[in-house]
Amino acid sequence: MSTEPPPTVGDDVEQLHRRIANLERRLRQKRWTLDRQLALAAKVHGSLLPKAVRDERIHVDIRYLPIEEVGGDYCQVLFSDPTTCYISVCDVTGHGIGPGLLATRVSSEVRYHISRRLGPHEIVRILNEFICDHFEETGLFLTFVI
Repeated sequence: MSTEPPPTVGDDVEQLHRRIANLERRLRQKRWTLDRQLALAAKVHGSLLPKAVRDERIHVDIRYLPIEEVGGDYCQVLFSDPTTCYISVCDVTGHGIGPGLLATRVSSEVRYHISRRLGPHEIVRILNEFICDHFEETGLFLTFVI
């Protein structure tokens, strides 16, 4: 038999306050982690944007003003040889880490095909197949021009 008095309403309230404080602390930790991940994603996303290109035949300047920290946009300017310049622009639907990751993946896929010196029409065809094969179920779409 216990000699302790039964819990009172005050004890229940105090226990609820402790639970709320614990949940708030866990929420702050999760938010801090998410903010760090979002900052890293924004940094990676920003690295997709080229610096200004100055060549004797072409000058290209890029200006990007994101609506949110991370979006699904990118562009690139690449020379596959001294006489061939590829300029590509991509916009994945939506904002956030998912569209940003897809834009990063598209960028690497396009870079690979440019390095193989494929023509723009072939790159678009291959990219369309790649997106349909690997990302159709995501519900994300993209606009791409090269």
